[in-house]
Amino acid sequence: MNTVRDVCCDGVTQTKKGANTKCCGSVSYNGDSEFCCERGNIVNNTVPNPNWCCGNQSMNTDDHICCNNVVCTRYGKSTACCGSQSYNTTKSVCCDDKIVDISNTDDTMCCGSKTFNPITKICCIDMVQTRKVGLNTQCCGRIAFRSCYRNMLR
Repeated sequence: MNTVRDVCCDGVTQTKKGANTKCCGSVSYNGDSEFCCERGNIVNNTVPNPNWCCGNQSMNTDDHICCNNVVCTRYGKSTACCGSQSYNTTKSVCCDDKIVDISNTDDTMCCGSKTFNPITKICCIDMVQTRKVGLNTQCCGRIAFRSCYRNMLR
């Protein structure tokens, strides 16, 4: 091995890839333009200070989140994924892989594609119903009632 042009990566001689050559498992790469991901996958470095991989892209987790292998914007600590998109959990919820804006700050749950307040409402087969007896309300089909036994109202 010629130490001027070669580097040893996990016991394998590899050609240096510039002044900032690094190893990704047993393969060498240019640390100035590439980033080593898990499982030895080397990707082009497209962001400053990358510290994570998302699909085949590098990313910085300070301002991005990986949602289903898509690099998405991070909205601080209130960020979550909804399918392949990110959203701000203080302003929206994810209902059936769709981002739905919260119309009322108490509407924190989904019922189909609509949001509702779980303290005052209940979701009965994708229909929002008013609770009849507080938190003990149950659904029987699409109707909210006190209780239900073998799909029969009591």
